[in-house]
Amino acid sequence: NRGLMTENRRQNNLKQNTNEQRTKYKGEQLPSVTRHRGIINKTG
Repeated sequence: NRGLMTENRRQNNLKQNTNEQRTKYKGEQLPSVTRHRGIINKTG
């Protein structure tokens, strides 16, 4: 069970990292709504 949890957490971290990189590169081009949603996801 513990191994599974850490695996899920690792995948979630990977997803977050790619999302943050995506917003970093495209943040200026994205509409404010999408940028806002990304910030909400990051804090939530």
